[in-house]
Amino acid sequence: MSAPQPAGDAPPAKIELEERDLVAWRVISLATLVRRSASQRFRRMFGLSTVEWLIVVHLAAESPVSLTTLAYSAGLDKGRASNGVAKLVAGSLVARGKSARNRREAELTLTPRGRAVFNAIIQNWINKELLAGMSESEIAAASDLLARLTLKADLLLQREMKGGF
Repeated sequence: MSAPQPAGDAPPAKIELEERDLVAWRVISLATLVRRSASQRFRRMFGLSTVEWLIVVHLAAESPVSLTTLAYSAGLDKGRASNGVAKLVAGSLVARGKSARNRREAELTLTPRGRAVFNAIIQNWINKELLAGMSESEIAAASDLLARLTLKADLLLQREMKGGF
């Protein structure tokens, strides 16, 4: 008979997880897989890095914007966003203009060429393949649930940025 182990050396108890406990992990996994797949596709099709196509997509949805706003909404640090914008400006996909609100800040917008790339991204977007075989009601339900989860995640982020509870 072996001596009992001290509590500190005991193997951790197996935690039984239910499906609902894994929702955040599944969303993160889905986002990672979609981003990686899209990155491969858009590098091949347009020569865009992940940061660059994220900037194009975010500027299509929300512009004109400052670099700070763009970096925040795309989830990028300001340095990576700045480098990506510089490459897109050099490639004539993004234009820098003067901000009417703040003279020290530039406003970023897509050029007509950038808009054409965005339109091609949307036409070739993995969404079509990802949703293939799903009914309209399944797509609507998934879209609604993801929108609600996104709002809640944004609220959690805002709370965390303020120091928690």
